[in-house]
Amino acid sequence: MEPSVKAFRQRKFRKVRTGTKTVLEVQRRCRTPFLDIYFAIWSFFAEEEFYLIVIPACMWNIDYVYARHLNFVTCSGLLVGNTLKDVFKLPRPKNVWRPSTAALTDSTAMRDFGYPSTHAMNALSNTLLTILYCYCPVATYKSLGFTFADDVAGWSFPMGLMIAMIWFFSITFGRLYLGAHTPTDVRGGLILGLFFGFFWWYVADAFDRLILSIPHVGLLILFVSALVLMLNPQPRPMTPTFLQNCLLTGLLSGSAIGF
Repeated sequence: MEPSVKAFRQRKFRKVRTGTKTVLEVQRRCRTPFLDIYFAIWSFFAEEEFYLIVIPACMWNIDYVYARHLNFVTCSGLLVGNTLKDVFKLPRPKNVWRPSTAALTDSTAMRDFGYPSTHAMNALSNTLLTILYCYCPVATYKSLGFTFADDVAGWSFPMGLMIAMIWFFSITFGRLYLGAHTPTDVRGGLILGLFFGFFWWYVADAFDRLILSIPHVGLLILFVSALVLMLNPQPRPMTPTFLQNCLLTGLLSGSAIGF
C-alpha cells in the first residue's frame, strides 16, 4: 500500500536493520551444535535442487496430477519471489553468524537479495497444497466447505498435519537461526506462500482444462514465457535470480506443454 517502490523499500530497509537484532537474539538464545546441523539440513528441503529431484520422482511413482500442480506452485512462487527480490533489493542480515557451509549449500550462495524469503514461501505453499490436496479435495470444498478426509493412504489427518507443521517450522525458523533472513523477509515469504498454496489448489484443475481447450497452446505459452523473461528486472551487478527464473520459466512451460 506504499505510494512507490522506493517508499516501500525505505520502510522495509528499516525493518531489515531492526530485524537483524532479532536474528542475533535468536542465535544467542538458541544456538547449539545439534541445531546448527539440524537447521542446515532442513534448509536443503526448500532448495530448487530438492524439487528438481522430488517432483519428477513423484510424477513417475506416486501421483502425476499432484506432482504437476506442486511444480506449478513451486515454480510460479519462486518466479514471483525472485522478481520481487530484484525489484526491492533489500539486503540479507549482516554481521550475524552463518554456518561455514551456507554459501555451498544455498542454490544462490546467498548472493541474491533477502526480501521475500523464498524458503519460507516454499515451506508454507508446498505443505499447504499437500495437506489440501490429500485431505480436502476442491470438489468437497465447493459443495460443503472445509471438510477434511480422516485418512489418506494410511495416514490420518492429525499425523499428516503434524508432519507438515514440523516441515514448515524447521525450514521457516531455520532461516532466522541460520542468519539467512530477517523476520520481515520471512513474513513476506509467508504471505506469498499462503497465496500460492490456496491459489493453485483452487484453480489448478481449471487451469488444466484451459490448457487443453486452447489451440496451439504451446506457442502461446512460449510467447508468454519469453515476455515474462524480457520484463524480468536484471539489477547490476547481476544476482543469480534472473538465470534461476529462466530455469523456472522452462520448468513451468515444459510441464504445461507436456501435459
